[in-house]
Amino acid sequence: MLRVGFVTPNLVLGGAEYWILGLLKYCDPARIAFSGMVVTNAEACDAAIWRQAANYAPIYGGPLKERNETRHSDSGDVRRFATLSEAFGRLCGDSDVVVAWGVPNLPRYLDGLGFAGQVVLVSHGAGEWTESVLESSKPAAHRLVAVSRAAAESFHVSDVSVIHNGGDHQRCQVTLPRDHVRRAWGAGADEKLVGYVGRFSWEKNPLAAAVAARELGPPFRAAYIGGGWKGEEVKRAVLGVAPDAIFVPPQFQIGNALNALDVLLLASPSEGFSLALTEA
Repeated sequence: MLRVGFVTPNLVLGGAEYWILGLLKYCDPARIAFSGMVVTNAEACDAAIWRQAANYAPIYGGPLKERNETRHSDSGDVRRFATLSEAFGRLCGDSDVVVAWGVPNLPRYLDGLGFAGQVVLVSHGAGEWTESVLESSKPAAHRLVAVSRAAAESFHVSDVSVIHNGGDHQRCQVTLPRDHVRRAWGAGADEKLVGYVGRFSWEKNPLAAAVAARELGPPFRAAYIGGGWKGEEVKRAVLGVAPDAIFVPPQFQIGNALNALDVLLLASPSEGFSLALTEA
């Protein structure tokens, strides 16, 4: 049986994290055993993700920064080592294959560990940040994989395997009536909601939904489902364009949120593979 470990910068409500969670949930347990994952970010993980991921594999990390008040402590399910190098050593010692994404300069963590297995480096996106991260981590990789042809171009080499991403059908199910969800959001029955779904980050062009709702006028109204480290900054900008915009925190059961929208607007110029579009 193949022992597979993951390296990820975060465990938050994002597309790559849901990709990891989907692999954990749906890969054949008779063929693959998940040995664990290392989270390199020093911030706390998101409870909605780490509580599920911990059901399938142990989660390791380095020292935790002072707790962010917007997140719950992850100490119950994330084993924190004195250094990230120790966390990598534990993961590599238990793995035949390590799958990594989004971590700059991967060799600094793996050099000196004597890891005899394979390192798979995955591209989930496009744009300068992704290209920079991949370039610094390629020397540690035995195989290069991308979730789309656009994401493959970020490697700037030809020897890349494209394995298309997928969506979790359970996450996409509708479990609440549309009217119930919309009322909880404060949306009127006759309003047309133009939705942005995803991480609040400028490279995804989040203002587009607000601009569209403003230009269309009533009964159109912008609705934002998501969050991120630029959350407050994006929210202020959105409200400057569309003061009546609705904001909803990240939703694990995304089918209910998508069912409440009338339009999903994807205006990001640098998506490697849009999970939001796939789920919609």
